[in-house]
Amino acid sequence: MKTVNSYQMRQIELQAVRDFGINELILMENAGRAVADAAESVYAARAIPRTKMICIFCGAGNNGGDGLVAARYLHNKQFTPEVILVKSPELFKDVSFANYTILDKLGIKTAVFSESTKLRDCGLIVDALLGTGVKGVVKHPYRGAIEFINSCKLPVISVDIPSGLCADTGKVLECAVRAEITVTMGIAKSGLVNKDAKDFVGDIIVADIGLPKELL
Repeated sequence: MKTVNSYQMRQIELQAVRDFGINELILMENAGRAVADAAESVYAARAIPRTKMICIFCGAGNNGGDGLVAARYLHNKQFTPEVILVKSPELFKDVSFANYTILDKLGIKTAVFSESTKLRDCGLIVDALLGTGVKGVVKHPYRGAIEFINSCKLPVISVDIPSGLCADTGKVLECAVRAEITVTMGIAKSGLVNKDAKDFVGDIIVADIGLPKELL
């Protein structure tokens, strides 16, 4: 399996924007759609009733933006998504905030994660908390959200890489989401195939998000 480290992936994304004019919103749109398709497949394979909601945990960066897009596509697929934000939406990055605004206009339910957060009638969790840029120890509120996800004992799909794993080495940054499926964008990240990560990544889906083959 072809892999890249986090620096190489960022350079590919920057070149896609700079040299090919592919807007970040387009890449985020394609990534979110791929996550929604994976969630639909899990529901079908496990015969999970469609009445059960899909809870999507979103961080404030681009990884969270992918989760927000996934929520919109799941809504269009007649699922019931509920979005759990790790921070207040005004703290989200530009492209992620743009997708939050769309969800708000659609009336898709969102809430900010807290110690009192409870999941009701949930069949699947999407982990869109932290992406490839995380370094060092995972801090609160992300740490609390990761621990909460693992405590739910539900199937989890992670976006790009399970939150709390180092994208380069696969080492756990003190705590990490245990995913059943990881939908990684464009090319697999080198940490996903490291032996230290095998108990966290689950099955790996490499999603085509429209990055030019010339860059890949």
